[in-house]
Amino acid sequence: MFEDPLKLVLRLQPGTELPDIPQLERADLRAPRDRDLATSLRDALAHVRVDWD
Repeated sequence: MFEDPLKLVLRLQPGTELPDIPQLERADLRAPRDRDLATSLRDALAHVRVDWD
């Protein structure tokens, strides 16, 4: 069984609640003008993975 090493750090303190987080709207991001930087950014964003579970 996996035990998250950050469990103690990320726990809520007694008497606190999670804040309400509004739904975020998609940003209209323009690619950087520099072609190499734009390529790197596109590649990085293609490999981003967020696992919320």
